[in-house]
Amino acid sequence: MSTALRRVVLSGLMALALAIPLAAPPTAAASDATASAVATLDDQQDLRQECQQHAEADSAQGWIKSRFESCHRHHYDLVLARRGTNERIGTLAFDLWVLGFAYDGTRRVDYVASAENIIVSQEAADADPTQWGIDMRFSAAVVNSAGSIANPNQARTALLGSWDTTPQWTITYTSPSDTATDPYGIVNGNVQLTLGVYGEGGDITPWSDDTLRYSNIRFDSAGRVAGKNEGAVFTNARVVIPFSLSSPTFPQSARHYNDAINNPVLTFPSGPKNVPGVNAPLHRTLNATIQDANNRAARKTCDEVWGPYDGTLLNCDEYPFATTQEGAAKGDGNYSARLIDARDNQAAGSWLVSNYTLNRLLDGDAFYIAITP
Repeated sequence: MSTALRRVVLSGLMALALAIPLAAPPTAAASDATASAVATLDDQQDLRQECQQHAEADSAQGWIKSRFESCHRHHYDLVLARRGTNERIGTLAFDLWVLGFAYDGTRRVDYVASAENIIVSQEAADADPTQWGIDMRFSAAVVNSAGSIANPNQARTALLGSWDTTPQWTITYTSPSDTATDPYGIVNGNVQLTLGVYGEGGDITPWSDDTLRYSNIRFDSAGRVAGKNEGAVFTNARVVIPFSLSSPTFPQSARHYNDAINNPVLTFPSGPKNVPGVNAPLHRTLNATIQDANNRAARKTCDEVWGPYDGTLLNCDEYPFATTQEGAAKGDGNYSARLIDARDNQAAGSWLVSNYTLNRLLDGDAFYIAITP
């Protein structure tokens, strides 16, 4: 279709969209969400640019950049058929974008969704593309926890001209902390998107996307252990904490972790090991009893190998970390303990905790480490 023809068609769509009510207007919740979007235009533009480089954005789960950003995108080329006879009457092409933003500091997740770059063609003389529309629906459900999500069902159903004029809308989900029974106020949610195309006059066979696009989210009020008192995250994000071998503050710690994972023959206790962290995840523990047990088990190894070191400038460094479920007290021998410079050990510990809070990792949350040059 030529550019000129596209302009003529969409001009007609926009005019008609103003004159004819929508089949199902956006809910009040959706309209309120649009008015109170938090993510800045720069945030949205940056995420879109990155999203274009990731093929997984065109999948059911989408591309999850971090615990606080996610993205779905897909280009549709549809052939529309007449209801009843299945006769081809036209085509519709458009781009779907859904940018997700969770926030460290508030129990809130925003989705900025759009249907854009709309191109239509009329192939049957009696077909009326100005009566065709897109139906976009978001639904949120609580899973594996107690609590509630406000305004769980939000929709925008509009003629193509309305989408062309205003392609973007924002869906906001919040979760009141007082509805959760978990001590950290955790409410887990699953958000699903359903997308369809319809004809206002019933002249086309309705179409719906077979790909059920979704994201998994979590709201919490964990307090200081998570950094800020409240927050929300995309739980399927892969959290990776880097430790650099050339770090000016913790090079010995990074070398120790690298040896534990890649050169276990150089570590104690001796014996075959399969230490997690790179190929298998670690899991944070907030259980003080487990942390103390991990620390005691590691110190026992340091004492046995190097003898007493109290009063020196050395610390017993342990990997996996004492703050993980996979620490030395797990009893499977897949750990390493080593005497290193105390300041180095403490700097690595501070770096680890800062990344826990940066990623809002709570009890049982999985993460990986990366040994970098």
